[in-house]
Amino acid sequence: MKKAILLFLSAIVAMGAAGQTPEQDLRNNPARAGANYHAYEFGDNPLTPAPEGFKPFYISHYGRHGSRNLTHDSFKYPVSKLRLMKEKGLLNANGKELLKQVERLYEMSDDHWGNLTPRGREEHAYIALEMARRFPEIFDGTPKVRARSSYSERCLESMDCFVAALAERNPGTVIDKDDGKQYRYYLNDLGKEVAAAANDMADSLKTVWLDPGAFLAPLVTDTKAALALMSHPDKFEWQLGEVCLIAQCMPGVPDMTGYMPFQELVNWWKIKNFQLWFRHGISPDFGAKRVPLARNLATDFIQKADSVIRYGGIAADVRFGHDSALLPLMCYLGAAGHDKRRSLEEAETWHSYEYLTMAANFQLVFYRDPVGRILVQGILNGRETCFPALGPGPFYPWAQFRNYVLGRETFPF
Repeated sequence: MKKAILLFLSAIVAMGAAGQTPEQDLRNNPARAGANYHAYEFGDNPLTPAPEGFKPFYISHYGRHGSRNLTHDSFKYPVSKLRLMKEKGLLNANGKELLKQVERLYEMSDDHWGNLTPRGREEHAYIALEMARRFPEIFDGTPKVRARSSYSERCLESMDCFVAALAERNPGTVIDKDDGKQYRYYLNDLGKEVAAAANDMADSLKTVWLDPGAFLAPLVTDTKAALALMSHPDKFEWQLGEVCLIAQCMPGVPDMTGYMPFQELVNWWKIKNFQLWFRHGISPDFGAKRVPLARNLATDFIQKADSVIRYGGIAADVRFGHDSALLPLMCYLGAAGHDKRRSLEEAETWHSYEYLTMAANFQLVFYRDPVGRILVQGILNGRETCFPALGPGPFYPWAQFRNYVLGRETFPF
């Protein structure tokens, strides 16, 4: 597996750092327009050394599943319309090539709808090995790793790949692995009522921000005739955009973002980014309902850490679920970039391609000194994060962090 990871990394094109305007970030790397479809970005992200005398002894982790296939429903409508355009002689050479690539993806995804792709497996193996490389004091010897997953197949496989990489690195690792509906209450509370309302708002934006004619123009010989074949051109553009952007998660598939005119690419990202923030973040409309649902997951971090600090026995707790739990958790904890309300106009100042990619993950690392003082450090997607309400960090006294998190129950999200 280690050899596979090295080969995988060697094939990744270096990516410019995010953090400019969204338009600049998407020009630098159009794949970022995929938002939560964007494959995990690897990079050299050095951590601040712990204060003198403090050594790491425990990690608590939550990871979203890795890169996956689309669902069947995302393919049916755009594939049928592209085939109809071809039949009517409306596709130009560019459109015919796009149809060829889409049909290839359709075939690759058949019988694997929504499942992890090879890239998703590699992402989790890499993240596990990076964690062990950074904190060898925790993962050498005979460490016990407690792994829990939602019962979704892609989450289960993500967990399996993660702990298998740890065990291959160190055969002395003891894995306690379990899954099931009994963990759903803290691993992936989806907030379905809020999600439905936010999705309706996003659907209304599609009619305003998407331009199916501009999207089709580079693909067809007669834009007006092509549009006339569709009763739902916005649905066509949206779902074909999904197909083009999920392609980055598939093995051996060329970049398909070039089939999307740049402004349509940007607008697609804006809608998806808005949808994610309003579904799961601190929005004025839904934040007070949605974010508190992360309380169970945040409490699980606290309770497991309390037990390890008191009794020992566990090197790492690793959990696997969905973006629908990770984003509310980051907001509940008040991590940098997730500590403020954002309205519709402000939503694009939060960048999904930085925070909510495939295999996105949060780690809370615990350090102890010889006299028993404990500090914690937050790491989001391999990069240090801070909690502005507690100061600049990146290290916080555990008692302060613990009291802060438990006190968030009354915070007016």
